Amino acid sequence: FALGSLAKASEPHSLSWPVVLNQWPYQFGPNLGQHQNLGARYFHGGQDIVAAADSPVTAPVSGQIAAGYYIYDDFPNGHSKKRLIPYEEALVMKEPPFWGDKYFEVSIVTDDGYRFEFHHINPHNLPKKIESQIRQHQRVEAGDIIGFVIPFETEVFGVEYNHIHYNVYSPEGDLLNPFVVSEPVIDKDPPQLKLFYANTEKSCGAMGPRYQYFTIIKEGVIPKETHELVVKASDMISGNSIPQALTKIKVNFEKYSTVEYDFSYSLKNMSYDIREIYQTAFCIGDINYPMKISGSTESQFFYRFEIPKGFSGKIQIQAFDFVGNKDTATLFVQ
Repeated sequence: FALGSLAKASEPHSLSWPVVLNQWPYQFGPNLGQHQNLGARYFHGGQDIVAAADSPVTAPVSGQIAAGYYIYDDFPNGHSKKRLIPYEEALVMKEPPFWGDKYFEVSIVTDDGYRFEFHHINPHNLPKKIESQIRQHQRVEAGDIIGFVIPFETEVFGVEYNHIHYNVYSPEGDLLNPFVVSEPVIDKDPPQLKLFYANTEKSCGAMGPRYQYFTIIKEGVIPKETHELVVKASDMISGNSIPQALTKIKVNFEKYSTVEYDFSYSLKNMSYDIREIYQTAFCIGDINYPMKISGSTESQFFYRFEIPKGFSGKIQIQAFDFVGNKDTATLFVQ
């Protein structure tokens, strides 16, 4: 892959992570393409990195620094638009924005237009030099401490979830996968394809027509009348305690077509629709409640694939993590 003009100053996989990674285990939370369902369905859009409260956040690049309080408006397709109150405007407000201090970011824009964002920085203990540079829209250098992780006061999978959310934008505004630009991590464990479900358009009765009835696929055989395949899968970086969504999943319908959801480089700007990728409203057997995935607090990721009309034959499924580890499965429609 190439990073355009960024590659002139930095080769892929060369930038330091903005917080010190635990040597073992790493603590990576939700990733770029991960589904979130915290009030609205949306793509997570960046990479969470767990770090101790008050630990320093370091600039991985040089560029112009800015900061502010942010909140997102989410669209039905899972993409979001940010509203930002710049730091200098917030200073003269009588009280902080209603969404609070946890939603404060520091950002750096490089000379060639790449934007690096660091969310969940404590706005009340910015280094004095950095605070002055923010107000004066000045330049910072790679390696400068630009802030400290704010206490988040919650746990995820037994891990105290103080963290930063790390975004990287291309000059064109595409959200890039932070793993592309950052130093590589050790990951020897492949993702897991866990279960497969088939839907024949039967509704869940009391739940209403929105919730479709799925059956677990056994012995790899899918009923011919099935119109949608759902794949339950997740990934776990070696030693990590927080499951992640897949970096890429690829499904080939033999002699028909191939469908691929690929987050290895970017979020594909606005071309991916979260409603088409993730299935959230279905029930299984006699369990009449919708399966749900809320991103940061559950390890359930259900990927949906429409089976071509009239298809029969082999379906090959491949799941990938960022370093290329993969799991495969073969199903048959007959």
